[in-house]
Amino acid sequence: GFYKSTDSGDSFELQADSPQMFGYSPQGNDNSSQSGYDLALAASHVDPEEVHLLGIITWRSFDGGVNWVATTEWSFPNNTGYTHCDMHWAHFEGGTLYVGSDGLVSKSEDSGETWIDLTTGIGVRQFYRIGGSKNHPYKLMGGSQDTGTSVYTTDYWHEWLGADGMECLVDYSNPNIVYGTSQNGSFYKSTSGGMNQTNITQPGGGAWVTPFVIHPTDPLTIFVGNNSGVRKTTNGMQSWTTISDFTATVRQLAISESNPDYIYASWGNTLKRTKDGGTTWSNIYDGLPSNSITYIAVHPSDPELIAVSVSGYDEGKKVYLSEDAGDNWSNHSYNLPNIPANCVTFYNDPAVSLYVGMDVGVYYICLLYTSPSPRDQSLYLVCRLLL
Repeated sequence: GFYKSTDSGDSFELQADSPQMFGYSPQGNDNSSQSGYDLALAASHVDPEEVHLLGIITWRSFDGGVNWVATTEWSFPNNTGYTHCDMHWAHFEGGTLYVGSDGLVSKSEDSGETWIDLTTGIGVRQFYRIGGSKNHPYKLMGGSQDTGTSVYTTDYWHEWLGADGMECLVDYSNPNIVYGTSQNGSFYKSTSGGMNQTNITQPGGGAWVTPFVIHPTDPLTIFVGNNSGVRKTTNGMQSWTTISDFTATVRQLAISESNPDYIYASWGNTLKRTKDGGTTWSNIYDGLPSNSITYIAVHPSDPELIAVSVSGYDEGKKVYLSEDAGDNWSNHSYNLPNIPANCVTFYNDPAVSLYVGMDVGVYYICLLYTSPSPRDQSLYLVCRLLL
């Protein structure tokens, strides 16, 4: 219900208990609600009977909350109004209403009849994942929170998918073939660089950010970690087979570029490995902390040199490396700050360089695993100087 006080909050009186204003419907007739996540309220500085309630969409009352009408819809375009869905903030300045959502800051100077986007041209997106082309330097993709999947080609961005954009990749054999996902493992494919959608077969639901990787020498072969374990397609997502001997919701997935028979999968603090393309799998998490694994990296030229980043606030437990495909682990957290480590990747050099992305900052380290040759020694010395 919506309640009103005329005595500074000492008592409240019910004004209305319908429509249902927390859902998607401008008619207020659905049972959806995200009020634990998005909810805002603002009363006019000019007319105290004008009040706006914001959830997934925006609502307005001119009689102190007795009668309500929707002033936006969550999809675009529409015939009501648009501010982007999922509202978190509302503020009146005189007769102007300002609202903040997952995607925009907007204002209305006529009580919600029309809306003006104040954030055009400002980069306010939160990207879950990005993907790039190996043979087209200006072909990029990004899946972002609540603003879908966007594609950059040469000199401009265009919007491809809606909802929450997640993992995405560009086919290295053809930059016009792109793959994207939305939340919980809904997959999409385009053969025109994200200008259309191609029919595919879904592999099944997965984690909020469902991981998938492409085979390094056969672009029609793609691996997905989802609720069924690890699944594989050999025909560009027309059909799927399960290649894991376990059933779990896989959250991280990595494949070796130098030997694609090596595949690594994780969920929580569990880490699995196959050396034969999925025929057999081994547990390789002994020696790792109990913190959740956030990312797996395989060195580009060595399938058994791997690194993982871990989450949590345990001092000195951030990044671990293995030189034998996970049979043994060494801690390389060193002086990393005590915040979650979210991703890790190798630079392809003989001295072995690592980049780590954390809640705050990107960090770099250069390591040396074996006795260097004269050429590698010089690279190692350069690496040390960079540090």
